[in-house]
Amino acid sequence: MRYSILLVFLLLLSCQEDRSSATAAEGTTVEVANPNSKDDDRTIYRDFNRDGTPDRLEIVDNPNRDTDGFGMARDLVVYTLMDGAEGEWYRSTTAILPAKAGGMMGDPFQGVAYDDARRTIIIRHHGGSRQRWNYEHRFRYRHGEFELINATVDYGTPCLDNEHLEYVLSTGEAIYERSTLACDAGEPSGDPVVTDRKGTMAELDALPALRSFTPGENEMVFPEGNQTLYY
Repeated sequence: MRYSILLVFLLLLSCQEDRSSATAAEGTTVEVANPNSKDDDRTIYRDFNRDGTPDRLEIVDNPNRDTDGFGMARDLVVYTLMDGAEGEWYRSTTAILPAKAGGMMGDPFQGVAYDDARRTIIIRHHGGSRQRWNYEHRFRYRHGEFELINATVDYGTPCLDNEHLEYVLSTGEAIYERSTLACDAGEPSGDPVVTDRKGTMAELDALPALRSFTPGENEMVFPEGNQTLYY
């Protein structure tokens, strides 16, 4: 009797595993059209506008666009299904800096990513020579447009000083910090020392759109000290 009960239990467990495998297989099938595993620093698969249709965001070279000597132009393009076929739905010709716009640091484009929790497209750039700059911009699709909701900027000289801006455009809150960092043989030693910190509210009538946004060319002013910063 004991062995009969064990046999029944094993059969039930086997059926449960089969159902679990089937569920996993069905989930995998659903995800084929939108596979996170295929994301890279130039391509993202998501339902960006949340219409139930999978989309593909891709950074594409555009040799036909003049960049005044700053190298290959890159466009950000979103493709979606239209009338049963994939077609271009959205394009920005300014959001990705040209290939030689990073100065001595080379190509400034550091990749595009997607934050599923916050439903935001993240675009990163860096560049400079002795003085370095880093940009991170986050865009969320709402009101029929990809709007800039957050900008993070770092600018400074390694082992000397750094200026940091955190600008939450969706609320208007902006925080500025200036810090110094000691180095030993070119490597950081110790924690940064904050020498200045201030905040302000800088609400905008309309948030910048990904379609026409250019990194580093957008100005905001801190009333304290009348300090101008760019994001």
